[in-house]
Amino acid sequence: MNTAADNDAPKAAIPHRARDWSHFGLVGANAFVAAAYLIAALIGFFLSSEVSGVSTIWPPSGVALAALVWWGFRVAPGILLAALAVNFWVFQGSALSTYSSAGVSLAFAIGNTIEAAVGAQIIHRLWGWTNPLRHARGMAILSFAVVASSALNATFGVTGAALIGLLPLEQFIENWLAWWLGGVAGAMIVAPLILAWAFQRFRDYQGDDLIYAGVILGLLFVTTQVAFGGWGPGQDAFYPIAFLPLPFLVWLAYRFGQRGATAGLAVLATVVILGTLNHRGQFAPYPDHQAFLLLHLYLACTAGIALFLASVVKEWQAADSSRRAAQSELEQEIAQHHRDTDLLRKEEMERQRLALDLESFFQLAPDILLIANVDGTIARVNPALTSSLGYTEAAVMGRSLVHLIHDADRELFEQTVNGLREGEASRKIRARARDNSGELHWLDWHLMMLPDQDRIYAAAEDDSDRLNLTRQRDQLRNRVERQATELERYTYAVTHRMREPIDQLLQSVRSTDQISEVRPQLERTGERMQRLLEGLKELVHIGLISAEKSVFDMQHAVNDAQSKLQKSIDDSGAKIEIDGFLPTAYGDRSRITRVWIELLSNAIKFGTDDQDPIEIRIGGSAGKLENRYFITDNGRGVESAQQQRIFDVLHQQQADSDGLGLAAVKRIIEVHGGDVWVQSMGRNRGATFEFTLPNP
Repeated sequence: MNTAADNDAPKAAIPHRARDWSHFGLVGANAFVAAAYLIAALIGFFLSSEVSGVSTIWPPSGVALAALVWWGFRVAPGILLAALAVNFWVFQGSALSTYSSAGVSLAFAIGNTIEAAVGAQIIHRLWGWTNPLRHARGMAILSFAVVASSALNATFGVTGAALIGLLPLEQFIENWLAWWLGGVAGAMIVAPLILAWAFQRFRDYQGDDLIYAGVILGLLFVTTQVAFGGWGPGQDAFYPIAFLPLPFLVWLAYRFGQRGATAGLAVLATVVILGTLNHRGQFAPYPDHQAFLLLHLYLACTAGIALFLASVVKEWQAADSSRRAAQSELEQEIAQHHRDTDLLRKEEMERQRLALDLESFFQLAPDILLIANVDGTIARVNPALTSSLGYTEAAVMGRSLVHLIHDADRELFEQTVNGLREGEASRKIRARARDNSGELHWLDWHLMMLPDQDRIYAAAEDDSDRLNLTRQRDQLRNRVERQATELERYTYAVTHRMREPIDQLLQSVRSTDQISEVRPQLERTGERMQRLLEGLKELVHIGLISAEKSVFDMQHAVNDAQSKLQKSIDDSGAKIEIDGFLPTAYGDRSRITRVWIELLSNAIKFGTDDQDPIEIRIGGSAGKLENRYFITDNGRGVESAQQQRIFDVLHQQQADSDGLGLAAVKRIIEVHGGDVWVQSMGRNRGATFEFTLPNP
């Protein structure tokens, strides 16, 4: 049961595991407490005087009090039975009969049990079911409970013993003091020792802590031996050095709290009691009963001081820990506040920078930017309005936005603005505006109205320059087309005029017998001139006349080229292999077929010098922006010096070549927006022609 006083100080509740009956059970817990009580009684008998038989300290009182504080009153039967056994063993050797001994033993056992119960009840009522050693107030309550319960037991025990003749009545005060101080000393040393070590796990200490504690305990043991054990010089002089061990006891209490204080008290009490029993130390000059009284007072006072100091230190450490935690929390809050402040400052700076950027953008934008009220009156404009339409800001401020629009487009513009007022997010419209000089400008308007705002935002791009450029481009295109048509007519005229004398030359040569020896050469020359002129005309057609483009199957174009070159393929014995699937192409199918014809005929014409079979491989790959195609042969190859000039017009790889085939290939591919190139490792190592065509 907790009282209002329990709220005055922070308390560490006794762990539930410590009071859990499932570990022992009720019978097991009582048996455990009874065994501990008996062991403590044996220790008390061991520390008693052999002459007077008086016990210097009574440890069972501490065991009983700690057990009731720990497990509650359910273990009182175990204490009663153990006390009964101890008292029966004590009185069995007295002058009392067996039955009298049993009755007296039961009476004294009840007194011992009541002593522990009263002490535990005082602690529970004034402090609660928590560890009283953690706070100075709890330690004071524990000390009061020990003093009061021991006084009650001493009164009950000495009075009973005097009435039945076991103790002389004239020594009542002396015996009462011995009984009372022995119980106080035993409870103040043993009970805190049990409670301190039961409330904390041993593994909480590290190796360095154990070494440190061992050193201090060793120093405490040595100084106690010097003061009470007969180790010091001049023991017969009995120097007043009982205080010598106290600094180390205080050191243990300060450094290790209740555990250090109780462990030090156990060492101190053991050495002092043994030294006093052996008539050594500070109490040796006095008779036994006086020496034991002094011993009890010394141990009780020393235990009270050490335990109270340990409680104060523990409480101070808890307060300091709370202060540190609060300080750390405050520092974190301050740091967080600083971070929030920095963030707000950065956000404010960013907002100001953004506002400055927006203002700069508004002032420097090349397009017209306007802000109008919901009724359409202009609230703000940028300088682009002046540069585009010639109006100053003062001339348009407060006027309706619609007044800038040409009369023919004003109704449509008003409908657009009304749509924004009715909830549309944005609208785009093309409407004309007249500048201050009366010239019309085509403006592409983008109007918007943000939610929950009564402003219309408008941006207008002056499209007049682009329209003028478009008209100029169309005029230039028409002029180029006219010039191309004229150039085509000129080329046809030139070729027609050149063909007539060449035909006459060939006719004359073929009909004359006198120049029969040069006739074949003249015929070949004329035929080459015909092919050259036809090729030149074809090149002109490729660059000036554009055919319709479409998506077609490149496989079909390759098949058409093979069909037209079938005789040359059969005569040369060339082997043509198509590597995989050819991606579709976009362009003029007839001219792309011409590309494959020229590339295939070039591979056949320039076969290997060692009469090996001509092997030709065709393939391609699809890309996101363009497709790539290639044709590879094992022919003569292309020298590195000729790879850059092989596509030039009239460039001849050999004497019987007209030098127009690959030039036509390059012209066709470039007209389609692609690229063509050749790769070769050198003479008789074959060549690879590759070209690309853009996707639609």
